[in-house]
Amino acid sequence: MPKPRREYPYPRFDHDSYDTPDAATDALFYMVTPTGGIWEPCAGTGRMLDRIRHWGCKAYGTDLVPRRADIGQCDFSRHEEKNDRDFPHIITNPPYARGLCADIVATAIEHARLNHGLAALLLPAAWMAAGERARFAPSMTNLIHISPRIRWLEGTDLDKGNDPLQDHAWHLWDCRPAHQRLTRPFYHVNTKRIIAPTPEEELA
Repeated sequence: MPKPRREYPYPRFDHDSYDTPDAATDALFYMVTPTGGIWEPCAGTGRMLDRIRHWGCKAYGTDLVPRRADIGQCDFSRHEEKNDRDFPHIITNPPYARGLCADIVATAIEHARLNHGLAALLLPAAWMAAGERARFAPSMTNLIHISPRIRWLEGTDLDKGNDPLQDHAWHLWDCRPAHQRLTRPFYHVNTKRIIAPTPEEELA
Protein backbone atom coordinates (compact mmCIF):
# COMPACT_ATOMS: atom_id res chain seq x y z
CA MET A 1 0.00 0.00 0.00
CA PRO A 2 1.45 3.42 -0.91
CA LYS A 3 2.28 5.79 1.91
CA PRO A 4 -0.18 8.65 2.39
CA ARG A 5 1.06 11.91 0.97
CA ARG A 6 2.33 14.31 3.62
CA GLU A 7 0.61 17.65 3.77
CA TYR A 8 2.63 20.77 2.96
CA PRO A 9 3.82 22.01 6.37
CA TYR A 10 3.28 25.74 5.72
CA PRO A 11 0.14 27.68 4.81
CA ARG A 12 -0.23 28.44 1.10
CA PHE A 13 0.07 32.18 0.54
CA ASP A 14 -1.53 34.06 -2.34
CA HIS A 15 0.76 34.25 -5.39
CA ASP A 16 3.21 31.89 -3.57
CA SER A 17 4.62 34.99 -1.91
CA TYR A 18 7.27 33.46 0.33
CA ASP A 19 10.30 35.61 1.11
CA THR A 20 13.55 33.87 0.19
CA PRO A 21 15.83 33.38 3.21
CA ASP A 22 19.18 35.13 2.80
CA ALA A 23 21.09 31.85 3.09
CA ALA A 24 19.41 30.52 -0.06
CA THR A 25 20.49 33.59 -2.04
CA ASP A 26 23.97 33.40 -0.53
CA ALA A 27 24.31 29.82 -1.85
CA LEU A 28 24.16 31.13 -5.41
CA PHE A 29 26.53 34.05 -4.93
CA TYR A 30 28.97 31.81 -3.12
CA MET A 31 29.38 30.03 -6.47
CA VAL A 32 28.86 32.71 -9.15
CA THR A 33 29.78 36.37 -9.53
CA PRO A 34 27.72 37.88 -12.34
CA THR A 35 29.11 41.04 -13.96
CA GLY A 36 26.48 43.45 -15.18
CA GLY A 37 23.02 44.21 -13.86
CA ILE A 38 20.57 41.70 -12.43
CA TRP A 39 16.80 41.71 -12.87
CA GLU A 40 14.81 40.06 -10.07
CA PRO A 41 11.37 39.65 -11.72
CA CYS A 42 9.53 37.98 -8.80
CA ALA A 43 10.74 40.39 -6.14
CA GLY A 44 7.71 40.51 -3.83
CA THR A 45 8.80 42.35 -0.68
CA GLY A 46 12.34 42.73 -2.03
CA ARG A 47 14.19 40.42 0.34
CA MET A 48 16.15 38.61 -2.39
CA LEU A 49 16.66 41.88 -4.23
CA ASP A 50 18.24 43.41 -1.13
CA ARG A 51 20.44 40.36 -0.65
CA ILE A 52 21.65 40.50 -4.26
CA ARG A 53 22.66 44.12 -3.66
CA HIS A 54 24.32 43.08 -0.42
CA TRP A 55 26.72 41.02 -2.56
CA GLY A 56 27.71 44.21 -4.40
CA CYS A 57 25.59 43.73 -7.53
CA LYS A 58 23.52 46.28 -9.39
CA ALA A 59 19.94 45.03 -9.44
CA TYR A 60 16.34 46.08 -9.87
CA GLY A 61 13.13 44.25 -9.07
CA THR A 62 9.64 43.80 -10.47
CA ASP A 63 6.70 41.58 -9.56
CA LEU A 64 3.23 40.75 -10.80
CA VAL A 65 1.98 41.96 -7.40
CA PRO A 66 4.77 44.15 -5.97
CA ARG A 67 4.74 44.59 -2.20
CA ARG A 68 7.21 47.46 -1.87
CA ALA A 69 7.15 50.95 -3.35
CA ASP A 70 10.48 50.70 -5.19
CA ILE A 71 9.54 47.44 -6.97
CA GLY A 72 7.93 47.82 -10.38
CA GLN A 73 4.85 46.00 -11.66
CA CYS A 74 5.47 43.51 -14.46
CA ASP A 75 4.04 40.17 -15.54
CA PHE A 76 7.40 38.60 -16.37
CA SER A 77 5.80 35.44 -17.74
CA ARG A 78 4.38 37.55 -20.60
CA HIS A 79 7.27 39.97 -20.96
CA GLU A 80 8.43 40.45 -24.56
CA GLU A 81 11.02 43.27 -24.36
CA LYS A 82 13.94 40.95 -23.63
CA ASN A 83 16.88 42.91 -25.09
CA ASP A 84 18.48 44.55 -22.06
CA ARG A 85 22.28 44.55 -22.08
CA ASP A 86 22.39 46.70 -18.93
CA PHE A 87 20.60 43.94 -16.97
CA PRO A 88 21.48 40.70 -18.78
CA HIS A 89 20.98 38.37 -15.81
CA ILE A 90 17.76 36.97 -14.33
CA ILE A 91 17.98 35.74 -10.73
CA THR A 92 14.76 34.87 -8.92
CA ASN A 93 12.69 32.50 -6.82
CA PRO A 94 9.53 32.20 -8.95
CA PRO A 95 6.08 31.12 -7.78
CA TYR A 96 5.78 27.37 -8.26
CA ALA A 97 2.22 27.37 -9.59
CA ARG A 98 1.89 24.93 -12.46
CA GLY A 99 2.16 26.62 -15.84
CA LEU A 100 3.14 30.03 -14.49
CA CYS A 101 6.50 28.77 -13.21
CA ALA A 102 7.34 27.14 -16.55
CA ASP A 103 6.45 30.36 -18.39
CA ILE A 104 8.78 32.34 -16.11
CA VAL A 105 11.59 29.83 -16.64
CA ALA A 106 11.15 30.02 -20.42
CA THR A 107 11.18 33.84 -20.39
CA ALA A 108 14.27 33.93 -18.15
CA ILE A 109 16.17 31.54 -20.42
CA GLU A 110 15.31 33.56 -23.51
CA HIS A 111 16.35 36.80 -21.79
CA ALA A 112 19.70 35.29 -20.81
CA ARG A 113 20.25 33.89 -24.31
CA LEU A 114 19.56 37.20 -26.05
CA ASN A 115 21.73 39.19 -23.64
CA HIS A 116 24.55 36.65 -23.09
CA GLY A 117 23.64 36.53 -19.42
CA LEU A 118 22.80 34.10 -16.64
CA ALA A 119 19.35 32.79 -15.77
CA ALA A 120 19.36 31.37 -12.22
CA LEU A 121 16.09 30.18 -10.71
CA LEU A 122 15.56 28.70 -7.26
CA LEU A 123 13.30 25.68 -7.73
CA PRO A 124 12.52 22.39 -6.02
CA ALA A 125 15.41 20.05 -6.76
CA ALA A 126 13.08 17.60 -8.54
CA TRP A 127 11.25 20.30 -10.51
CA MET A 128 12.69 19.12 -13.82
CA ALA A 129 11.36 15.59 -13.28
CA ALA A 130 7.85 16.45 -14.46
CA GLY A 131 7.42 15.46 -18.10
CA GLU A 132 6.32 18.83 -19.48
CA ARG A 133 9.40 20.49 -17.95
CA ALA A 134 11.91 18.15 -19.58
CA ARG A 135 12.14 20.59 -22.50
CA PHE A 136 14.30 22.84 -20.32
CA ALA A 137 16.82 20.13 -19.44
CA PRO A 138 19.01 20.10 -22.58
CA SER A 139 19.95 23.77 -22.20
CA MET A 140 20.40 23.78 -18.42
CA THR A 141 24.11 24.16 -17.62
CA ASN A 142 24.40 23.78 -13.84
CA LEU A 143 22.55 22.70 -10.70
CA ILE A 144 23.53 24.04 -7.26
CA HIS A 145 21.92 21.91 -4.55
CA ILE A 146 21.31 23.59 -1.19
CA SER A 147 21.43 22.10 2.29
CA PRO A 148 20.05 22.15 4.88
CA ARG A 149 16.53 22.38 3.50
CA ILE A 150 15.06 25.86 3.24
CA ARG A 151 12.82 26.96 6.10
CA TRP A 152 10.60 29.50 4.39
CA LEU A 153 9.02 30.88 7.56
CA GLU A 154 11.94 30.51 9.96
CA GLY A 155 11.64 32.68 13.03
CA THR A 156 7.85 32.87 12.88
CA ASP A 157 5.20 30.97 14.82
CA LEU A 158 4.13 29.27 11.58
CA ASP A 159 7.51 27.53 11.35
CA LYS A 160 7.49 25.96 14.80
CA GLY A 161 7.36 22.19 14.73
CA ASN A 162 7.24 22.02 10.92
CA ASP A 163 10.13 20.29 9.17
CA PRO A 164 10.67 21.27 5.51
CA LEU A 165 9.80 18.49 3.08
CA GLN A 166 11.50 19.61 -0.13
CA ASP A 167 15.07 19.92 -1.33
CA HIS A 168 15.79 23.00 -3.41
CA ALA A 169 18.47 23.88 -5.91
CA TRP A 170 19.53 26.76 -8.08
CA HIS A 171 18.90 25.81 -11.71
CA LEU A 172 21.26 27.67 -14.05
CA TRP A 173 21.06 28.41 -17.73
CA ASP A 174 24.37 30.17 -18.25
CA CYS A 175 24.79 32.01 -21.54
CA ARG A 176 27.78 34.08 -20.46
CA PRO A 177 31.18 33.74 -22.15
CA ALA A 178 32.79 30.38 -21.42
CA HIS A 179 35.49 31.79 -19.13
CA GLN A 180 32.82 33.18 -16.76
CA ARG A 181 30.87 29.93 -16.36
CA LEU A 182 31.11 27.24 -13.71
CA THR A 183 33.18 24.27 -14.84
CA ARG A 184 31.07 21.40 -13.47
CA PRO A 185 27.37 20.62 -13.99
CA PHE A 186 26.57 19.82 -10.34
CA TYR A 187 27.49 21.51 -7.07
CA HIS A 188 26.37 21.22 -3.47
CA VAL A 189 26.45 24.13 -1.02
CA ASN A 190 26.00 23.84 2.72
CA THR A 191 24.62 27.23 3.68
CA LYS A 192 25.82 26.82 7.26
CA ARG A 193 29.40 27.18 6.00
CA ILE A 194 28.99 30.29 3.85
CA ILE A 195 30.58 33.51 5.01
CA ALA A 196 28.60 36.32 3.41
CA PRO A 197 30.17 39.75 2.88
CA THR A 198 29.88 42.20 5.74
CA PRO A 199 28.45 45.69 5.11
CA GLU A 200 32.03 47.03 5.20
CA GLU A 201 33.15 44.59 2.50
CA GLU A 202 30.06 45.39 0.46
CA LEU A 203 31.03 49.08 0.37
CA ALA A 204 34.74 48.46 -0.22
